[in-house]
Amino acid sequence: MRIYQADTGKVVTSKKIGSYGHGKGYLKDNEIAWIRNSGIHIYDDKTYKQKKIIPTKKYFPKGSVNVQGSTADPSFGILLRNSLSDLGEDYKILQPDK
Repeated sequence: MRIYQADTGKVVTSKKIGSYGHGKGYLKDNEIAWIRNSGIHIYDDKTYKQKKIIPTKKYFPKGSVNVQGSTADPSFGILLRNSLSDLGEDYKILQPDK
């Protein structure tokens, strides 16, 4: 993950938080969500320490999961998309805890 200075494009910080993620974004003002097939990994945005993992099987318990196209934004939460769903539930919208 790289954080860039908006006006100059320079890298402010760089930190490896995982691999093979399909989406990322802020869940709250201080939490980054790294969305992977196996789960949603929540990190502190200052220390990059992992706070928790929410398994994607919790939301898509049957079949395979591929969360490509998922995203996180503090204004609506997480759009968790399952491109391999064959049960008619191809996405969930998860609201962050207030």
